[in-house]
Amino acid sequence: MRNGPTKIILINAGKYEYAEVSLDGAIQIVGRNNAGKSTLINTLHFLYIDDRSKMSFGPYTFDQTLDYYFINEHSYVLFECRTVRGQVVIGWRGASKASGADPERFFYLGPYRREDFFDERDRVRKPADVNTQLVDRDYQSLKKPSEHRAILLSNAAQRNNGLGIVALKDGERYSDFRDTLKNLLNLANIAQDQMRERLLMLAGLPTDYVAIDARRILGDDYEQLRRERDELSLFKNHQSDVQSIIQLFNERQVLWGRLNYRWQDLKARKKIFDEEHTARVANVTEKIATARQAAEDAKQAADKKQKEKEGLLQRQSPIDVQLKMLEKNKRLTPDSPSSSSK
Repeated sequence: MRNGPTKIILINAGKYEYAEVSLDGAIQIVGRNNAGKSTLINTLHFLYIDDRSKMSFGPYTFDQTLDYYFINEHSYVLFECRTVRGQVVIGWRGASKASGADPERFFYLGPYRREDFFDERDRVRKPADVNTQLVDRDYQSLKKPSEHRAILLSNAAQRNNGLGIVALKDGERYSDFRDTLKNLLNLANIAQDQMRERLLMLAGLPTDYVAIDARRILGDDYEQLRRERDELSLFKNHQSDVQSIIQLFNERQVLWGRLNYRWQDLKARKKIFDEEHTARVANVTEKIATARQAAEDAKQAADKKQKEKEGLLQRQSPIDVQLKMLEKNKRLTPDSPSSSSK
């Protein structure tokens, strides 16, 4: 049985009012987004990392993280561990907001017991009451990072109570272990080369050590894979530009579709207008031709009538002369019997 944490207990911490998770054997943590999976996993920082300045919680500062996990003095993050001294509980306890103090780190011998932290009414005990419950189990507060680190190792020189939770032949390499664990807990924020260097360092191998000669194993495919890798890296470097170009292309495609629709609509309307215009022009042209013909016919008729008038006038002139002559002769002729009788 290997030494290490066997159980995580959360009391009024983060998203959990109470949680007790066994770590013996392989476990799977499944849940919807924002359900508290990362909250549970990130608690391992509080067990394995001694210096708060070395902890990393992604986009959140350490103070924000403390406010999240340790709401008040009734908040606990506890780890039941199997150690060289048997079962031990290592934990963090929050402080009241009024005090403004940092959470307290501590450990005590023995397994976790719920009744040590909850009273008969299932309410979380006050910190002083919890300390009283644990006084007979070598309860000790860990004031400094060095004290926390000492209990994790089995050959700590500062104190003789090393628990062997972190099994390192060389205790001076604890900082390498700490950084590697932090990177593992934040896989989204670590590059592959950085993780490789950490693992080689823990294995005692030089970081430039070639574990596998890929060129020899892959043969001719190696150069092709390298080219594809470089092309992929180049694409990733310009991914934002490519996405912007794709978005601009899609926007222009939409605009082109709208313009094309508008052009087809205007083209159809123009065709209808041209047909109607041609018909109207033809109709007006026909009416103009008819009017011109009518005007020509009227002119010819007027000319004909004018000629007839002139002919009648010419015929009228001799008659007028004759009438005048008759009138004149009438005056010169003596009165006729009929006229005298009158």
